[in-house]
Amino acid sequence: MTEDPENFVKAVRHYGRMNLDNATPQLKVKAWVRAAQLCVADKLYSQAEQFTTKLGTFIKLGSNRAKIDEKYRRRYLSANASIQDFNNKFHVAASEYYRLSTLLTDQTECTDKLKAGLKCVLLAPGSSVLGQYYKDDRCTSLPGYNLVEKMFLERFIDSKEYEAFEKTLEEHQQRATKEGWSLLKKAVIEHNLIAASHVYTNIAMSNLGLVLGVSKEEAEQISSRMITGDRLKGTIDQQKGTLQFLPFDYSELTAWDTHVGIACTAVNNIFDRLTVLHPEWVEKQYAS
Repeated sequence: MTEDPENFVKAVRHYGRMNLDNATPQLKVKAWVRAAQLCVADKLYSQAEQFTTKLGTFIKLGSNRAKIDEKYRRRYLSANASIQDFNNKFHVAASEYYRLSTLLTDQTECTDKLKAGLKCVLLAPGSSVLGQYYKDDRCTSLPGYNLVEKMFLERFIDSKEYEAFEKTLEEHQQRATKEGWSLLKKAVIEHNLIAASHVYTNIAMSNLGLVLGVSKEEAEQISSRMITGDRLKGTIDQQKGTLQFLPFDYSELTAWDTHVGIACTAVNNIFDRLTVLHPEWVEKQYAS
């Protein structure tokens, strides 16, 4: 493939202008996949997404699935994974990269997809596919696996452990967040907050800030955002400046049941004491 940018653009325009209305399913797939690959190769991700969107819609039609050659399906998945990665949809990208690693037969390609997916899964704290990377023996020797292990086991990650790995990330994966942090630093801070919930029952925001390596105000903002997003169970007392961690299986309904149970127990205790202290009065009440 030529590396001349003009030739890339010409090729993409050629595929984009092709009239595929009467084309066979295989020709449509081949053209869209090729166009997407060209765009991804030249980092024209917006244009690439136009072609993968067409292809994704086409594949979803049940009658077309059997007509798509497996090699083109894999190429589509590869292009789509790169696009989702670039668009900061790291959870989706991590899932697609891992799926690809199970479909490819070439070991080098498999390793490349696992490396790319491992970067994405670390940038998507709380991802449901984290366990797949942690449990896969093919990943144990890859850079960053120690971080995957700590995230899965919910252990604290020190800044020295991720800063070296951060230098291996792609340019778009090193974008700054609105807080001024790197994407990986933010992911690690959020992970460490989850880890803290397994160590502390409650903690002052000032101390939490020290644990997370951020200010007291930032610690409160992160906690509030994660509680609201249902990624952390806890309550914040702004007057006392504390965070109370709650069990992971905590729910408002469970809490209500608990409070009702406590109230019923208290009423029973009062009744028992009345029976002991004023048996005649209790008997009279029941008699009436």
